[in-house]
Amino acid sequence: MRQFVIFFAIITSLAVPAWAAEGLSGKLVEANQDHGTVLAGSVVKGKFYVENTGTVPFSITDAKPTCHCTTAVVSKDVIQPGGRGEISYEVTTAAVGKNVKNIRIVTDPPLPERLIFTSSVTFAPIIETDTQLLTVDVNQGDAASVRLPLRVAKEAGDVTILNAITRSRGIEVLLETAANEGEKTLVVTTKEGLPTGKRTVPIEIEFDRGGKGTQNLNLTFNVIPIVQITPAPLQVKFEGGKDKATVPLTLKHTKGTPFTITAVEAKVCAIGEVALPKEAAVEQKIDLTFLKQPGRMSRGFITITFGEGIGPQSLYVVFPRDLSASGGPVAAPQPAAAPVAK
Repeated sequence: MRQFVIFFAIITSLAVPAWAAEGLSGKLVEANQDHGTVLAGSVVKGKFYVENTGTVPFSITDAKPTCHCTTAVVSKDVIQPGGRGEISYEVTTAAVGKNVKNIRIVTDPPLPERLIFTSSVTFAPIIETDTQLLTVDVNQGDAASVRLPLRVAKEAGDVTILNAITRSRGIEVLLETAANEGEKTLVVTTKEGLPTGKRTVPIEIEFDRGGKGTQNLNLTFNVIPIVQITPAPLQVKFEGGKDKATVPLTLKHTKGTPFTITAVEAKVCAIGEVALPKEAAVEQKIDLTFLKQPGRMSRGFITITFGEGIGPQSLYVVFPRDLSASGGPVAAPQPAAAPVAK
């Protein structure tokens, strides 16, 4: 059974502040609990305690979980010195993998210690698939179709796969009956025109296991640009105290098709007028002149728009701090669109 692991930082206590009331102190009993591995969608229940280790009574007024998948019920009775207060909790999620959830304890009067309970549980998938198929490369402008086998985990018992749903635009999902009994094939199809870069598509798998349930599945499309831009990302240096820096760009169509550049726009940085090539070509060259802005510049984005039905591309721009304007906080310059050369 495959399991996907996510790690979270855990804090159990902080130092006692100087203003803490004399004699007020408490601690968690069974502060870290690991429930092992259960099937996704299962409800995990448990309880822990807050012990009064001081000489002043206090009460538990609230227990605040870190996410909506965790609920907690507290005892609000006054806890006398040496006594304990009980907190019961439940954790449930349709996600798979190791989940670490925290519950922060609030008391009256406030304790000098910060008490945070930690519960961990690994949710194993009820519906399994081949994880190596969950990342797909697709060329910009092309459609892609992925077929994912879905099968019921042996530990899940009698389960019927009912449906698949996604709310992602430009993505279609369909369930087909597979050759093996009880299995399904999930067909995920992209429409043309997905933006470049990585796009994660959340898919909900609905099933019946003595009652309707859902399990989340994430499919990632890596959309490869059809026009290759070099260098990328851009590193812009304002050397010798100059307020301008010019960077040459080379743009090449990966399929050998002539193309045109229709516009160049800057965001969170500023550029001067760009001389755009007037003729279509397989390889194009342009010069970008960046303008130094007040304050300390750190980054920006350049968006290049093409003709021939090619989708736009964004280029990340980095300004080394030691070569940019000195002093003061980081200032975000106003975006500036470069006019198209006539």
